[in-house]
Amino acid sequence: MTRIGMILGSTRPNRAGEQVARWALGLASKRTDAEFQLVDLRDFPLPHLDEVMPPSFGQYQNEHTRQWAQEVASFDGFVIVTPEYNHSTSGVLKNALDYLFAEWNNKAVGFISYGAHGGVRAVEHLRVMAGELMMADVRAQVVLNFATEPPPLPWSLLIMV
Repeated sequence: MTRIGMILGSTRPNRAGEQVARWALGLASKRTDAEFQLVDLRDFPLPHLDEVMPPSFGQYQNEHTRQWAQEVASFDGFVIVTPEYNHSTSGVLKNALDYLFAEWNNKAVGFISYGAHGGVRAVEHLRVMAGELMMADVRAQVVLNFATEPPPLPWSLLIMV
């Protein structure tokens, strides 16, 4: 069965992304043609890229990189749930993408973005990165604009984006 990893791209305390990802995972889990699994970057505490060789060589020296590579390689595609910070994505998500290369190649990626402006600028940056990682990005995206539209959950849960 097709396995899709839903990457939660924020590790901040009180992050809204966790509620967004769980909402999306609940909807996706109703499908019978694929298996969806939450991939929380908190579970993969990667330091700023610390591998000696470029990721395209696939010669990982650190155990944390090997564990991350094994996790990413186990999926057929991804949905990335991203906040928008300073007109881009989160640093932790950028770092997680930068750690690997071949494990991302030839896989589809879709996006769910959220924030005061819906996170669309974060996804613009992620699409460029996805292209360099040889991923096929899905044109349509889910945009949750917390400034003008009610989010898919109670406002009280959205302490911080």
